[in-house]
Amino acid sequence: MPTFEIRVTGTGPLVTNAAVATRFDQAVQDTLIGLGQVGHRLVDAKTPVGVSAGSGGLRGSLFSQLRGTSARREEIISSALSYAPIVEVGRHAGRRPPRDSIALWLTRKIHVPAKDLTRATFLVARKIGRSGSPGAHMFEQAAAQLGPIVQQRFQALVDRIESVLE
Repeated sequence: MPTFEIRVTGTGPLVTNAAVATRFDQAVQDTLIGLGQVGHRLVDAKTPVGVSAGSGGLRGSLFSQLRGTSARREEIISSALSYAPIVEVGRHAGRRPPRDSIALWLTRKIHVPAKDLTRATFLVARKIGRSGSPGAHMFEQAAAQLGPIVQQRFQALVDRIESVLE
């Protein structure tokens, strides 16, 4: 499953001092949720539009979620669709992909007439089986773009915490 995660692990008085720990944890949660929203938008913008198993397709299946407990938080951006990893990294040459998905794609995106659909589906499946297909790398690209934003937001959080503790 293509996913990227932003993890925060806290140590020291920020998590052991009960008076500070709750406020620190809430600040970390708020920061992670905001970063998850930005990451979600970045992945969404890079996700190809095409065949969908249901309404919204791959883009509609993207989600971000806060997980963990105090001092061990993470925000994930992911998709639960079975074909999301194939779209992310591509498909190696070898087996042919399922024809049903290709036929649906040919009908919706290329507007292949019904009389030519069987042959076109066979030819596309054969080509993908022989050559593979490139990946979109939407999670990888979004993670690279989000890296500097994560550093900036957490540096701002550290600065805020330091000013409160002084």
